[in-house]
Amino acid sequence: MIPVVIFLLSIGMQLAAAIYALLLIRITGRKSAWILISMAMVLMTSRRIVSFVSILTSDKRFTYEISEIIALIIAFLMLLGVLRIKSYFWAIKSAAIERKKVEEALQESKTIMEAVIENAPT
Repeated sequence: MIPVVIFLLSIGMQLAAAIYALLLIRITGRKSAWILISMAMVLMTSRRIVSFVSILTSDKRFTYEISEIIALIIAFLMLLGVLRIKSYFWAIKSAAIERKKVEEALQESKTIMEAVIENAPT
């Protein structure tokens, strides 16, 4: 009974992750990356189902081979998805660095202005 519950929970979480990955398209604008990652998650779910069928049937060798082929495709899709979304995270990092530089320049300007006002003849 417990293995069935574990398999069902695993399948449900993987499907939920696949749906959430698709929702991230709106946030990041990186359609191809999240579609690749979502496809990989759906295949992960398929692999779990194949494993579950393997447990229920005696044909473990055949289901094991299918499971490993699916695992290879999953790894490939995940790699492609991560490579496609890498640029998005680099852009975030660059923007954060630029923002920090602007904040530092603004603070320096503020300090200079305060010094000028303080030392201005009255």
